[in-house]
Parts: sequence; structure tokens; C-alpha cells
Amino acid sequence: MQVSDITHNYGWQLNQGLRREDNQDSLATAKMRQVTEDDTHAVGIYIVADGVAQSPDGRIASKLATDVAMRDMLVNTDLMMKYGKFTQQMQQSVRLAHDTILQQYSDADELPATTLVMALIMETTAYILNVGDSRAYVLSNNTLRQITTDHTYAQELVEAGAINQEEAQNHPFRNSLSRYLGGSRDHFEPDIFVQHLNVGDYLLLCSDGLYNLVSEADIIS
Repeated sequence: MQVSDITHNYGWQLNQGLRREDNQDSLATAKMRQVTEDDTHAVGIYIVADGVAQSPDGRIASKLATDVAMRDMLVNTDLMMKYGKFTQQMQQSVRLAHDTILQQYSDADELPATTLVMALIMETTAYILNVGDSRAYVLSNNTLRQITTDHTYAQELVEAGAINQEEAQNHPFRNSLSRYLGGSRDHFEPDIFVQHLNVGDYLLLCSDGLYNLVSEADIIS
């Protein structure tokens, strides 16, 4: 059996901040070694979700999303590894979280919603899924680079060429989500990214409570 020397170290922090009465962020982590007859691999699953403040029970939605998505990922880890269907399993798990929110609030007049960003790390490859404006960054050689694209109406204006990225940062629609979990069946459409990681790189998953208030220079430091 070939044993990989790659390991993943992780840390996390939740902070309510000064603007809200409660913290609407949730997270889930799982770290394991996948063992087969031929080799063993380092595997990590990491999820961050941020309840939408304008929706009811945003905090509950984010907690439900992380719990359901992580549980489904873990239940199906062996099959996912056997057939190599990493991104398909991620989409399935997050879709299940989305549907669970809709089902639990099926009788409500207004449905809660949440953003979500997930990373499945296999050795030195990160498979990343996002819905909403929670982000994934890579910090490599003291350079911070955003991997995900925000699902906001301001970002859609950027992609349409109506405004530039700098204007989007102060646009009235910068926090208006075009995609999210829960809330509506019509606004769930995740993006998938595949990112190679070098030894010593950092992968950062965060909500807008970090990048809206902390500069990239401070994040790097």
C-alpha cells in the first residue's frame, strides 16, 4: 500500500461582529484518510454558510444547510471515492440541503435562505462549490486570489459590462443575492471550481462578514 505524505491542517472562527444581534453564520468540517487496497489519501470536507438577514430564520437555514450537506457527503463518501464523482456528489448534497429547507418551511409565507460555500479537498486538489456570496480564496506565496464568483445582482452587472469590479464594491445591489439555498426554487444554481493546491497554500472559506470588513492585506497578514 502506498501512503501519501500529504496532510491537511485547518482552523475556524465564528464572530458575531458588532452589527447584528445574532450570528447567522454556520460551518461544518470533516477530515479523514481514505484507505483503499492500493493507497491512502488525505480528504477534507469544509462548509461555510451565511443566513440571509432579510429572510426569516436565516440562522436556522444556514445551520440546516451545513448539517444536511455534510451528513450527505459523509454517508456517500465511499461511493464518491469509488467512482470519482466528486462534483456530482457535492451538487447532490447541497441540492438536498436546499430541498430540506424548502420542505421544512413549506407552510411558511416567506422562506428562509442562506448562502453556502463548500470545499472537498483530495490531496492537492480542491473541488469548490458555491451558491450566493460566501467566497473561497487561495492564499499562495503571500498572494490572495478569489476563486468563486459572487452571485449578486451587482456582479451580474459587472459580467454584463454595465459596471466595473470597483464600482460593484459600492453598488446598491452588491448585497442583493441572485442565487441562494432555500427562499425559492428558482434561485438555486451552484457553481463548481477545481483548484490545484501547492504544499503550503491556504484555502479560505468565508462569508461577507469577513471580506466586507477586513482588507485583503489584513487577511493575508
